[in-house]
Amino acid sequence: APRPEPPPPGLLFLGTSSSDPIPSLGCLLSPAQSCPACHHAAQHPTSPNRRNITAFLLVLPPPAHTAKPHPKHPHSPPRSVLLIDFPRTIRDSLARWAPALALPPPDAIVLTRPHPAATGGLDDLRDVQAAAHSVEEATPVALTERTHAWCRATFPYLAKPASFFVSSRRVSRIDWRTLHPDGPPCRRLA
Repeated sequence: APRPEPPPPGLLFLGTSSSDPIPSLGCLLSPAQSCPACHHAAQHPTSPNRRNITAFLLVLPPPAHTAKPHPKHPHSPPRSVLLIDFPRTIRDSLARWAPALALPPPDAIVLTRPHPAATGGLDDLRDVQAAAHSVEEATPVALTERTHAWCRATFPYLAKPASFFVSSRRVSRIDWRTLHPDGPPCRRLA
């Protein structure tokens, strides 16, 4: 079958659940006490009740002055792709939607808060980087200082500067870009 066209500029919801995906493990492990939504989601993989933790993919049109294809996606129309949050269910979200919608790897990530629902999948960024053929290139991640402190404490091995890692590593390479509430917006992400 032919591969679908990449998504046009817009916002794609990769997850719409709270910090608990549906079906919940509690309902899966106690079928007699399972709620109707979790039961339906468990029985039907395409159920609208099956939801991962909230994350968005924002596909932006290219700037008017850009005529060249994006270096990471030379066969796609030029654009920038931002992923808003990287929850622990991002692997499942991308496994479900990337093939069906021809989703490209993100050029940059924005983390909205210091919570596992926003940061819990950062370790899986290494596989996204491999898919983008950019294992040597750090992915820009924009976040507040508070969220950065959370990430340093939660993922100390990811807090190393990008130049620390050697090419054989299997660790996500991140270019941390701290947003300051009273300062100018962070430098260009993608």
